[in-house]
Amino acid sequence: MAEPASTSASTDPTGSDSAVPNVPSGAAVPSLFLIAWLVLAVPMFLRMPETNDAEMFDLQAWLIADGGVMYRDVLEPNLPGVVWIHLLVRVIGGSSSEALRVYDLLSFSIVMSFGWGLLKMSGASRRAAMWSVFGCSVFYLSTSEWCHCQRDMWMLAPAMAGTWLRLKQRERTESGASGGRLILWGMLEGLLWGVGIWIKPYVLLVTVGVWLCTLSRKAGLKRTAADSAGLLAGGLIAGGAGFGWMISTGAWSHWLDTMQNWNPRYLQAGRENWTYPRFKVMVIRFLPWFLLHLAAVPIALKQLQQRVSGRNAGPDDSSEKPIAIGSAVLASVYLVWMIHSFLLQHLFDYVHAPGIVLAILVCADAVARGRSRTGLQLVVMLFGVVVVAASPILKLKTVTTWRECVSGDTTPHLQDRLTHFGNPRRTDLAEIVAFLKQQQVSGHDVLIFNSDGVSLYRRMNLKPPSRYAYFFETLIFFPDKRNKVILEAMRNRPRFIVLDLVSCLEMSGDEAHAVGPAGKHAAPPGYKPRPSFPWKYPVAFRAGSWLVLEAAEATRAEETE
Repeated sequence: MAEPASTSASTDPTGSDSAVPNVPSGAAVPSLFLIAWLVLAVPMFLRMPETNDAEMFDLQAWLIADGGVMYRDVLEPNLPGVVWIHLLVRVIGGSSSEALRVYDLLSFSIVMSFGWGLLKMSGASRRAAMWSVFGCSVFYLSTSEWCHCQRDMWMLAPAMAGTWLRLKQRERTESGASGGRLILWGMLEGLLWGVGIWIKPYVLLVTVGVWLCTLSRKAGLKRTAADSAGLLAGGLIAGGAGFGWMISTGAWSHWLDTMQNWNPRYLQAGRENWTYPRFKVMVIRFLPWFLLHLAAVPIALKQLQQRVSGRNAGPDDSSEKPIAIGSAVLASVYLVWMIHSFLLQHLFDYVHAPGIVLAILVCADAVARGRSRTGLQLVVMLFGVVVVAASPILKLKTVTTWRECVSGDTTPHLQDRLTHFGNPRRTDLAEIVAFLKQQQVSGHDVLIFNSDGVSLYRRMNLKPPSRYAYFFETLIFFPDKRNKVILEAMRNRPRFIVLDLVSCLEMSGDEAHAVGPAGKHAAPPGYKPRPSFPWKYPVAFRAGSWLVLEAAEATRAEETE
């Protein structure tokens, strides 16, 4: 519905110039685009394969449900919040990959709901806010499976909810709400931030940034103290509940050992692998979306600069206009997120996906408030054309699976068509599973060497022969512990070792899939056994680039060469 022609600049919530023609403010058009996109993309999203990280957290949840102890049974460098989510999802939704992806969609919907709310609080129209939700949905549902069902997007949900509650709490403190009410709402907000911190501790940086950005002189010392007390109490309750769980389940001492003896080297390995070639490849995978940072960073810096300098203060200099504080807080969340994702975390795609979502919201906020609206809209439209042209969802290989995704079953063949990566192939893993089942494996009979195959443990009801479920990666990240890691695994005498030639030997796809005179189930012609672990064992079976090695009854001395 169009705004009345008489609407003036003084009543325009976007703050646009009165000389700019009025445009429709209703959200009907972007809502229709969003619905059409969800109908197309969601069925394919739900059928996509899970990545090794999601499978690893699933494995831990499964072991805990079976009486295991976290951090003791699987080496885990992270806080337990994500495993709690997996436990909850599996209790409610079952063991399917679709159940976990439904939760992922729910978490993303929460992000979008509060993103919408933050844009509205900064003065954006319903139309602009809905276009931003549409843009974020196009981005996230077009990303690879490596970005889905991951902690970084999941922790964005409580962070966005906490940010929205912080702005509402600021309104309460400035309007003279009672101390008791402020404490209760502060506790709720603190609980949300605490949940986010248990998923990933970097949320604490966002919490501090939002709190500093929303401090208000008008609130007064007494109400600010009540608000802060409630916020701190909520965070302590969330923290105490989490530590209580770890103590009661026996995970506490193993968590301390992980933090002291394993995580320092794990963090160092992350810094060592933050290289330009890997960064360049990641940026290419995120194009054209990654380019939004070039606009979002200066926009966010300007918002914070204006917030600090007080240029957006109201006439009485006692409080800021809602449009200024809402935009400044969104800018704060975005910039803090950029800092920890670029400077403190490993260089993984999923770490940077939430930052792009926030960049979309920051840019949408600027467009909604921009004076040169016609020019900005043209830029947005051109960017949209590029996005559509680049979307993996609309490629022939993917879009032709839509009917099967809606009415068929999730099969390895379907997942191989939906994946964004050529390795691992789920059809190859299915052949590996069939072979191992023929061998009647059970218990600790199988050692999955590299992380891409970690799902096989749960699929075959097997237990890892050691706590180093990411076995190959542990050897790479912790070379000084190589002998210890191998010895612990071989102490349980696994009969078979499963590994991928592309990941472990860095063979090319063509080399790893080549078929020699011995047939497709024998090692490829380019494969040469080595005297070191695990390459000294004979090949029992092969599917694509995956080998099953038959482990001999070696002595302890042999295994610690």
